[in-house]
Amino acid sequence: MNPRRRSRWSPPPPARYAFHTNVPADAATVRARTHSLPGRVQPLDDHTSTLHLAANNPHHIAEQLLTIDLGPDDTIHNTPELTRYLEKLGRRLLCAAHALTTQADNDAGTYGTGDETNDYGADDH
Repeated sequence: MNPRRRSRWSPPPPARYAFHTNVPADAATVRARTHSLPGRVQPLDDHTSTLHLAANNPHHIAEQLLTIDLGPDDTIHNTPELTRYLEKLGRRLLCAAHALTTQADNDAGTYGTGDETNDYGADDH
């Protein structure tokens, strides 16, 4: 091979953030819910799989985590920087949920009789 014609490709550097856990779901379900590449999800048995996520943006990992139920705490491993990001994001989500719940409680007390249905035709209770 001509030395001047060699490929300049080199493997990408490791991702800044990483997350690894066991998930109480089969590998096909985890792949479908997280949209992970097949190599990132490995079956342990018919009902449990391991999930390996990596990204340079922690938001990408958080998006994938929102789609699955995680396994026991002792099976979760990640980079410390990701921990801080997920805690901050979790607080934001809890604040938003609390604000919406408070608003809904206030609206129901002010406007509702308790017999209403929501926009989708389902009972609010």
